[in-house]
Amino acid sequence: MKTYECCLMSCIWMEALGLVNICNQIIQKRDATLDAGAKNINELLNNLRHLAEKWTSIVSNAEKRSNSHLSNEEKLTEFQKETFDKIVSAVENGIEKQFQATKQIVDQFDFLWTYKQTNEKELEDKICRFASTYPDIAKDELIIKAKHLKAFHDSNFGIPTVKPLDLLNKIKAMHLKSIFPKITIALRIFLTLLVTVASAKQSFSKLKLIKNYLQSIIGQKRLVDLAILGPKLGLESDLAKSIDFNEVIDSFASKKARRVLL
Repeated sequence: MKTYECCLMSCIWMEALGLVNICNQIIQKRDATLDAGAKNINELLNNLRHLAEKWTSIVSNAEKRSNSHLSNEEKLTEFQKETFDKIVSAVENGIEKQFQATKQIVDQFDFLWTYKQTNEKELEDKICRFASTYPDIAKDELIIKAKHLKAFHDSNFGIPTVKPLDLLNKIKAMHLKSIFPKITIALRIFLTLLVTVASAKQSFSKLKLIKNYLQSIIGQKRLVDLAILGPKLGLESDLAKSIDFNEVIDSFASKKARRVLL
């Protein structure tokens, strides 16, 4: 009986964590953004809510794997109520909290790429809420630029909807950053927000590796610079590769050069 219960527990977790694992792999992709993450987490939540419907197939799978079963139907019903339902509820509650937190951030930023489907009043309201969180970005200027972007969307982008990363790339490719500076800044803020907690752990793990290697002789600013530039330990190696070091060296030399009067 214990072997069967153990096998049944394994089958339950295999179903629940299998769904979580698929979602987790998708949202940890390099080009994954928070809006796509919210959609995938919501889909995961819907799948978990239908997990209770799979109870019969889970029991059948456990019986095949253990070559045994619970002869007492009452005990099986009790196991479903006291164990299975509670496991599903716990996983579902955890994912629900993550979804609500992610959705709250996406709702704050989504005017940046859904402006075509948003009426003028709603667009202004969303920008006002956004500006209350990011006061450094001028609200009135952002409203004007968002309306301009909406007016010129069709002639410049040619598609009814656009994803945030694609929009930023298009603005950059068409050299429109100087025309829509606040939109560009807001998009960059959104696209650099962490999609998963795992990616944050990886970043801090890398910083810990660097810090351990150099012990306590390094200052915070130098630590951050090394994290960005380090070719093997760096968090942003692509950024490091794109830097023109000759320009950096010339700039450093011009500031630090010691001029001797003859």
